[in-house]
Amino acid sequence: MSQWFTGASKYTLYSVLQKTIRPVWAVRGLHKSAVEVLRHPAPEDTVTASFGKFISEVKPQHLSSVVLHRSKRMVLDSIGVGVIGSTTDVFELALQHCQNDLTIVDPAEKLLFTKKVLEFGWTVQCLLCSEPDRHPPLLEKLAIQQQWLAERPWVSHFVPQLEEFKRVLERFLQATPSDPPTTSLSPPQSANIACSIGQPAPLLASPELSLDCSDATRSAYAPNHQQSYEGTRLALFTGTRGGRGRRKGRRGSQRLVPNQPLIGPEPKLPSGPEPDLTWHMYAPDDISSVYGRRGTRLSPTLAAFVNGVATHSMDFDDTWHPATHPSGAVLPAVLALSDMMSANSKPSGLDFLLAFNIGIEIQGRLMRFSNEAHNIPKRFHPPSVVGTMGSAAACARLLSLDPSQCSHALAIATSLSGAPMANAATQSKPLHIGNASRLGLEAALLASRGLEASSLVLDAVTGVAGFNAFYEDYVPQPLELSNDDGHMFLLEEQDMGFKRFPAHLGMHWVADAAASVHKILVGFGPGTVSPAQVQDILLRVPKSKYINRPFPDSEHEARHSFQFNACSALLDGEVTVQSFTPAAIRRPDLLALLSRVRMEHPQDNPANFNSMYGEVQVTLVGGDILKGRQTLSTVTGATR
Repeated sequence: MSQWFTGASKYTLYSVLQKTIRPVWAVRGLHKSAVEVLRHPAPEDTVTASFGKFISEVKPQHLSSVVLHRSKRMVLDSIGVGVIGSTTDVFELALQHCQNDLTIVDPAEKLLFTKKVLEFGWTVQCLLCSEPDRHPPLLEKLAIQQQWLAERPWVSHFVPQLEEFKRVLERFLQATPSDPPTTSLSPPQSANIACSIGQPAPLLASPELSLDCSDATRSAYAPNHQQSYEGTRLALFTGTRGGRGRRKGRRGSQRLVPNQPLIGPEPKLPSGPEPDLTWHMYAPDDISSVYGRRGTRLSPTLAAFVNGVATHSMDFDDTWHPATHPSGAVLPAVLALSDMMSANSKPSGLDFLLAFNIGIEIQGRLMRFSNEAHNIPKRFHPPSVVGTMGSAAACARLLSLDPSQCSHALAIATSLSGAPMANAATQSKPLHIGNASRLGLEAALLASRGLEASSLVLDAVTGVAGFNAFYEDYVPQPLELSNDDGHMFLLEEQDMGFKRFPAHLGMHWVADAAASVHKILVGFGPGTVSPAQVQDILLRVPKSKYINRPFPDSEHEARHSFQFNACSALLDGEVTVQSFTPAAIRRPDLLALLSRVRMEHPQDNPANFNSMYGEVQVTLVGGDILKGRQTLSTVTGATR
């Protein structure tokens, strides 16, 4: 046996042992590092602690007039998109899963109903992004569409909510001051990211969303309302009406008390001392509203889930840079949480908007710690990561958790985050935002019960994967809370984007470029391009596998296809909500154009929304070449 331990054999055995033991050493080192993280409390200057402190201590007066009216517009857009999304098959499947009850409607009638609701939603988006002189004809069109829906008795669950939404929208559009200049980058024109430099945008200042705050702040965003504000309400948000009252520690703050809600019957909640809110997480008492279902309520976590699904079911929800869909994960959660609260502890309008803005802010700050997050995603769908964190942060604030509990809520949410990009362009993608909303709410509720998690989850700890597991180049910095002069919210520097049509944001670049070519071929009037005119279509776009779909088979794939959106815009002159119906996807003329598409990925065209461009080059049968190009903020008209 001694021969095994001599010469080369000894060396071989040593090498085998070394290879076997190395992974054990590595595991031991990792284990030791993790244990140390758990045993030693994090100092107050850690990134995680700074985020918890910000969530708990930022003040309502830190919300400037710009942030207030931008976030109110975000709320309106998100609810509108959610109401429209409640007509989709994905939403109905999610709702059926949550309540095991689904009314069966004749497929032909449902298809017609969905078409009319999409037309209604298209008009709403045009109103949000158009100049004031365009409002009267659009409102008239909205009334005609609403009347058609009102005549269908089998959609009685939907129409009352739609009617109130229209009334609130009309009030919001009464005031249209210019948005203050901003130094933020303007988005592509088609994405309609509101408030580009010098562009007017509707200020959502109306009694429906008037907020209780100091006189100075009040006049900043609602200068035309001189009444005492008694009876103002936030019905659009929580189905409640504001009245006089005071909350402990909030002198002069108005209270929201139950009244006729927008999206469901009044919930029956106990009065008196505040109950343990975690009881409602999966309790049988259905107290939270559901988009598009006036008579339907679910448990809060399930309502947050289905409303999040509705918001993202058509990829119509707002977007930001670095790219994510911030509102869809936060708003359903804080709406559900507001429904959970008893009558004497409902949040004021200003408290509600502060929590909402905290949820948006946390998402933006986390994504700015990574260059990878600025690019079109490859691994994780951003809303499933930062959206869960934003939802947890907003709910933690609404629950008035202390800084330590807020940090734990974020750490718990980190364990509940993440969804793979492989499910993009499928029916499962809307679940990412639904889960982000629901799981963020759960994280905050669990933290409120005393559940603890890593106190360094947002810090880059060597050998231990925390939030940096989602972004490889994650380099965090503590979030400083400014002094009494205020905290500068990211929303003040960079506004949100409202899409003109329901598709992946990158599709707006190629759609505008192709539409400019269409105008050369057809002119500015109605008309379509004949495939017989076109010999070849070349798209110069960023390289991104999940939005490179030559022949999409479903509406979800079509919303994530450079080729489809370019050809739709080239054929019709624009992309609309109707472009993604089954009939539109299978048009022979469209399929003929798709068969002539080639793609190039120039090195100067990175997969980054901040610097990418979309270029469409069309070679005609006669040999002429037309080219359209879309950059971040401008469209270069088609040239021959």
